[in-house]
Amino acid sequence: MNNAKPIPVLKLKLSLRDSDPLIWRSIIVPTSTRLHGLHKMIQILMQWLDYHLYCFEFRGETYEEPDPEATGKDSRRIKLAGLKLKKGDVFTYRYDYGDNWIIDILVEETGTIGEDSILPWLVDGERSGPPEDCGGIPGLENILEACKNRKKSEYGDILEWLGDDYDPEKFDRRTTNHFLVLASVWLGLT
Repeated sequence: MNNAKPIPVLKLKLSLRDSDPLIWRSIIVPTSTRLHGLHKMIQILMQWLDYHLYCFEFRGETYEEPDPEATGKDSRRIKLAGLKLKKGDVFTYRYDYGDNWIIDILVEETGTIGEDSILPWLVDGERSGPPEDCGGIPGLENILEACKNRKKSEYGDILEWLGDDYDPEKFDRRTTNHFLVLASVWLGLT
């Protein structure tokens, strides 16, 4: 007889606001995940390097990592369960206040999953995350234009900065999920 206790989870869809075509990820996370842990997951999912400040915003409250300039609640102390999220709720994640990346996080589903399940789990996604420090959405648009016109010399500096291995259309779900699961186990992201 299996006495495994079910784990409360959320299925979240993360969409990079104003990206065209849309850059998005869908993940399943336990509700015991702290907002700071979700921040670390988003860094992995978007292939960012955690160079900048961030915050979450929900129902008029701001949650951020403690910093001398921070005015919001401590994201390391707040669990997703504490937000009392329900299906259809949307909250935001803002990263790098210079580039001003905003990810809208939609609660697609709430439920439970078996205790022996691997969490967090990347369900799906599309397109590569934008490079760090590329200038926000306008910079991303320049990068997309440069990638479409690789042979034009006017884009040489951008393409050199990006490197040969950047493909804005590429998203490797399997590899990204592998990184997400390893980081969760090794670093205790949840």
